[in-house]
Amino acid sequence: MPFSNSNTVLNVIVPELKRNLVGVKYVQSRTSGKKQWEADFERQSIPDQSLQDQDQKGEGTLQRLVFIADPQRCGMALQKNPGSTKRKNVTTFFETLQGDVVTNLTKPFQERVITLHFESGRRLLFELFGAKANVWLLDSSGDVVEGFRKGMPTKFLEGVPTKAKTNVLEGQSFDSIEDCESWIKSSQAGFPREHLSDLIIHHSLDQKTPQKLAQWCNQVESQTVAKPVFRLLEDGSKTLLNEQILPLPTQQTFGSIMDLLQAGPPPKKGPSKVEEQKSKRIKALQTQIKRKQGSLKNLESTQQTLQRADQQEQFGHLLLANAYREAERTPQGLSCINTFDQGQEVLIPLKSTESILENGQTYYQKAKKSRAQAAMHSERQDALQRELDALENALSQLLATHDEKSWKKWLQTYGHELSKESQSRPYRPITLQGVEIWIGKGARENDECLRLSHKEDWWFHARGVAGSHVYIRHHSLGGQPKPSTALMDAAASLAAWHSKAKGSPVVPVSVTQRKYLQKKKQAAPGEVIVRQEDVLDAEPKSSTQILATFES
Repeated sequence: MPFSNSNTVLNVIVPELKRNLVGVKYVQSRTSGKKQWEADFERQSIPDQSLQDQDQKGEGTLQRLVFIADPQRCGMALQKNPGSTKRKNVTTFFETLQGDVVTNLTKPFQERVITLHFESGRRLLFELFGAKANVWLLDSSGDVVEGFRKGMPTKFLEGVPTKAKTNVLEGQSFDSIEDCESWIKSSQAGFPREHLSDLIIHHSLDQKTPQKLAQWCNQVESQTVAKPVFRLLEDGSKTLLNEQILPLPTQQTFGSIMDLLQAGPPPKKGPSKVEEQKSKRIKALQTQIKRKQGSLKNLESTQQTLQRADQQEQFGHLLLANAYREAERTPQGLSCINTFDQGQEVLIPLKSTESILENGQTYYQKAKKSRAQAAMHSERQDALQRELDALENALSQLLATHDEKSWKKWLQTYGHELSKESQSRPYRPITLQGVEIWIGKGARENDECLRLSHKEDWWFHARGVAGSHVYIRHHSLGGQPKPSTALMDAAASLAAWHSKAKGSPVVPVSVTQRKYLQKKKQAAPGEVIVRQEDVLDAEPKSSTQILATFES
């Protein structure tokens, strides 16, 4: 979106336009091309001593309002003392307004629309967005009399707020910078649209929940409208955000919004090839960093797993020492003195189908598995932390590159090392209780997951509808032939969530092992034949909801 067309910029422009145009007389409007309309207004002669605004002393009486209706650079600005109004080969507009005096200027809430009101009751309505950018003359009844370009105006209600739209769940952060940027554009109508990627990266906005992000956007928008800083940046772009909010190098600062709008070279047609490649790398690194941070968070329970292993081993020792007390056990378990805890009494839960001795052996086995799981977590945690440190360092160095030379140097240093990390995987991985789960990203990605998976992996898919293939990786089960009931339910819920039946309260989900799936050569992407299956009824849940359940 062009700088002068953003809602926040208009909120800054409107007071200045109102201060300069209310009370002036319309002279003439014209165009010398298809996309630019300009109108001259004449300030009525008032003695200097009666001027309310001291800034107007010494100025000429003529002002020119310039409106550009090109969707790529739409905006409006006010020129003072513009010079001669005589032009050749021009088309004039709205001649019935000649001599009419401006009485007010209004702007609907959160809309890029400005209305000039005249003494006669007529109005000039400016729409400043997209292909509909235009200016119309309306009569006192609100009917369109004439337009600068073809088309009809959209109906707007003064002072009615626009309801924000969001597809992100409460308490959930964003999956990528692109998702965060899209949410801001669709849900925060008044927020500046320029430099969104820079803002998201600098302030880690994609890590915020929609509620926290909305509060941040509202605060920045209010601060910018109240105290704008008129900055022309070194790359030729413009902003009203101060350097604390947007820390990009400033080429020049101006005293007013109109000076800024008319300053600097025309905006570039598009980013350079280096800028595009750098932007892609930044977004890819941000996504990888977020993924590593999520994986590390899932492994934070290593210490708890070790403590559980110690307790299980102690229970095994105590049960072996008290195996002779078979007659004293109760349905709740066996109470005995815990010699490992200063002689405190402890109740040890027992399996009713096993003797005390057999229960002790079971606790030993549990302790062994818990320690193996903790060791695996610890090793994986160290590796993930090293990978995360490398990614964060690479991103820091990438953000510091500002020209082609430094970009090439960065590529030589980090490009080869991160090439494998940068490759997009066909699945979104999550880890639950040390067990790896894959969630296919789409139909073609489902086929790739099928190719990469092992025959003993467990496969889940919403029954009868399109959706992602979900796999529980058998190698992460610690030797168990089958996932726990909790893991099976979690994978089924994920398959239900990532399907067309997501909106249903309960979804039937097919469950089988990879070895019972068959892919025919002529089958559509993601389509498989299931030769053997069970069915689970699952409540659709997102990864965030599943992780929160397991953490609690």
